[in-house]
Amino acid sequence: MLIIWLDSELPDNNEYVPDSFIELTRHTQLIRFMIPRKEEERSAAKKNWKEFLSVNNTPGSNEAWRKLVNNSGDANQKPKKAKSIVGFVCMNVEEMLRKIMRESINAPVIETVGQYRETLQGYASDNSNVGIYDRYLLKFQIETLRKKGKIKAPGDMKRSLRILLDALSSHGWAPETVSIISRCSQFREYSSQKNNGDDDYEKWVNSPKYYQNVKELLSDLFSSVREVLPEYEKTSFVIHDCSNLDQRLTHHDRFINIMSNVLISSAGYNLDPGKKFNTVKEIPGDTSLGPTYIIPVQAHFNFDPGSLEAIVFEDI
Repeated sequence: MLIIWLDSELPDNNEYVPDSFIELTRHTQLIRFMIPRKEEERSAAKKNWKEFLSVNNTPGSNEAWRKLVNNSGDANQKPKKAKSIVGFVCMNVEEMLRKIMRESINAPVIETVGQYRETLQGYASDNSNVGIYDRYLLKFQIETLRKKGKIKAPGDMKRSLRILLDALSSHGWAPETVSIISRCSQFREYSSQKNNGDDDYEKWVNSPKYYQNVKELLSDLFSSVREVLPEYEKTSFVIHDCSNLDQRLTHHDRFINIMSNVLISSAGYNLDPGKKFNTVKEIPGDTSLGPTYIIPVQAHFNFDPGSLEAIVFEDI
């Protein structure tokens, strides 16, 4: 279990993220909060934090504080393995949840395709909507995106998407709609290959040629997936390509949102079982994968970046 220590040390007001403090207190099944046992230190810690939260006056903070205190233990000094709460409440919510997952020994490691299926199965149903947020899941090579003539999606992408969708439908039903938020191209890669006379990255990702090539690659990708997973024949795939957006304006990745369930993966969902499974009808459960950690969290994220005007590909 992750041990988080709270004493009189306070976060910098300019770095503090109130929503992260509130979210942190919702995970008492993964976190053991500890405060000083000595009365003088304990009182100073409580006084400082209550005043700090009062000044910030964020709705929900008082309830979160009560929950933290009621679920905390105490110690004469900070335990050797404990982490300061300050580091957690100065991250955005998504980063903080990933940190909790990485450092919590309660999250079981996933090292095979079978474990992957077991973890994800049962969340989706035939009338559910699934949001997948992973910036690398649909990342194409710049060379492929700029290629002339017929182009096809890479094999590793087909394999990683296949095992993910297979896991989500392993109980027998495929979701009605799957929205994937990713970045189909990367600014750094484009810049490193850019020749004199080439368009700037921003102009290139907003060009008709870029849109046409990405759409062709996505069509090939999902056609190949449907060949091995026919249950997805009627599923509507909507792709939000955030390549045209400033990375700072988009959510951090590695989340799946299924109805009211949010699952985060430490290694993301771009997991490849290997080339030898290109033509195999069914990938064995003991096939090596990852490793990664996947845990459900009590949070809700808006997976539709439409307000940020991402490039959208519908009904793929």
